[in-house]
Amino acid sequence: MNKILSALERISRRGFLKRSAMSVGTLSAAALGWPGARPLRASEPQSILILGAGMAGLAAGRELKAAGHRVQIVEGRQRIGGRVYTSTKLGAPIDMGAAWIHGSESSRHTMATLAREAGVKTVYTDFAAVRLFLKAGSEYNFDRIESEYDRIATGLYWQATKLNRGSGDKSVGEFIRTAIERSAASARDKQVLHWIFRSSIGTGYGVDLDWLSLRHLTSGEAFGKEDSFFPKGFGELIEHLARGQQIERGCVVRAISIEKQNGKEGVLVNTSRGEFRADRVIVTLPLGVLKADSVQFVPGLSARKREAIRRLGFGSLEKIAMRFSEQFWEDNAFLYGYVAGQTASVAVFPGAPG
Repeated sequence: MNKILSALERISRRGFLKRSAMSVGTLSAAALGWPGARPLRASEPQSILILGAGMAGLAAGRELKAAGHRVQIVEGRQRIGGRVYTSTKLGAPIDMGAAWIHGSESSRHTMATLAREAGVKTVYTDFAAVRLFLKAGSEYNFDRIESEYDRIATGLYWQATKLNRGSGDKSVGEFIRTAIERSAASARDKQVLHWIFRSSIGTGYGVDLDWLSLRHLTSGEAFGKEDSFFPKGFGELIEHLARGQQIERGCVVRAISIEKQNGKEGVLVNTSRGEFRADRVIVTLPLGVLKADSVQFVPGLSARKREAIRRLGFGSLEKIAMRFSEQFWEDNAFLYGYVAGQTASVAVFPGAPG
């Protein structure tokens, strides 16, 4: 079992299994104090309104405030954090959104830098600690498909690299289906191969593999293989970023307008709780909000921006959290899997007792 998962980690270190929809995108280097970043300095302090109190909005607010600007953040929800949401409804911290730092040991990773700055505890994740069960209840031995998995995963990487350097494209799902169909493995082993790729890539990106571009799968910078999660929740970073900032919650943005007062250009933002004025505005609203056209821009956004909003997509990963009266899983188990067919599979991430 460890051999096949170690192969997965080898491929992951090359970069294309590390970008996860369950993680938060890299923030600005300056906002999180990335070594070598140049801090902003306000030659003329201005009033700045930031729409959205997710990671991007909070990081921008902290940096601009430190530079001497007057900053106010407007958030539509009653909570802050955006895609970071640590729930304690079951009596223990559970990250319903972002959960990991991918590349947590890197000195260049902005999230890892922020965690160290905040003094937040992180715990290394052993991705090789996986147990997979079949329909009859028997445990699967990954050694059966080690060579086939390594062949397909390596081929996936090299094909992605080749496409990235040239032209043309195909979906990750198309490549994997074709490679598994051509495999000499048994029908059951092929089901397991499908499960592995869906669990490692599909779950990581929160999207069906047919939606993923093979050409662009190797894009982005890898920060190493070490992945860590937060035993007290990702929300600790949100609390750290939000400290000392002025945040208005429950203000759903309806319109953003450019206006002139006394010959000076500024912005007017209309919300469900009244109007806000400022010299500048930073929009960090969710992509889904922009796609829904629920916010009016006056004047309207350029055709280039509208087209970018239309073409950009995002994945969806559903999490179901349950609490049991007693622990029945192993302390070091990272994931439990169940395969009953190519389309019927389950991945369960057990948490700590308590």
